This record gives sequence, C-alpha cells and structure tokens, in this order.
Amino acid sequence: MKNATLHKLRSILSGIFKRAIGQGLRPGHNPIREVTPPKGLPSGETYAYTLEEFRQILGVITDEITRVIIALAGYVGLSKSEIQGLTWEGYDTEKGEIKVISGVVNGKRGDPKTKARKANVPVRLYPSCWTCTGCASAIPRPA
Repeated sequence: MKNATLHKLRSILSGIFKRAIGQGLRPGHNPIREVTPPKGLPSGETYAYTLEEFRQILGVITDEITRVIIALAGYVGLSKSEIQGLTWEGYDTEKGEIKVISGVVNGKRGDPKTKARKANVPVRLYPSCWTCTGCASAIPRPA
C-alpha cells in the first residue's frame, strides 16, 4: 500500500477507537496512537486509459447519472470535488463551456483549489439535458 493509504487507514482506526472509548465501549486509551505505520510502497507510474478503454467503461455503466459523472471525470478531467460543485449557472449554452465556480469538500462548498481550476472547460450538453429530470439530483438546476 501507498503511504497515504496507510496513514488514512491509521486515522480511520484511531477514530473508531476514539469513538468506542468516548461511548464507554472500550476502557483505557487509544492503542492506535502508539502505532507507527510501516513504510509504504513507492509511487508507481500513473496509468491512463486509452480513449477506446474509456469508451468501453462508459458502455457498461447503465445508470445515466453515474455515466455523466464518470464522463466529466474522464473526458473533461474534473475532480470529485469539482463535479460535486457543478451548477447549471456554470454552464454557458452559447459557448458550450462549463465554468468550475466551486468545489465541494467534506460537504462544504468553496472555491476550487487553484486558479487554473477556475478555467472554462469546453463541453457539449444536448438540448435534452435541459428537460431531462435524470440528472437533476447530480447537477442542481437554476431557480
């Protein structure tokens, strides 16, 4: 496992013990605080799917909202927080662009991490997107 994964697992376990102690389910102290994670694996090379592989992935996804989210991540390169922060106000119908105006991290909406993430991204939504109700829960519509 990578270092970040090991530290995240340690944090999760520590939280479990902390809660159990707080609720009186476990006496004593948090044993995870004494644990030092082992060295993780070195970072490997990043693998990028080919266009054909990515199209095959999209082809097996049956849920429309999931397909839209995966397409935004794969074709446009948006991160999870950027996708969660999308609103219809950020979509320019004339230019066919979306503007990442916010991101959502830990349930809280805020500015994107960097200035570069605020750039307009070319994307095409079809007219049916404006009347379809399938994505309403994924991308909030303007009031």
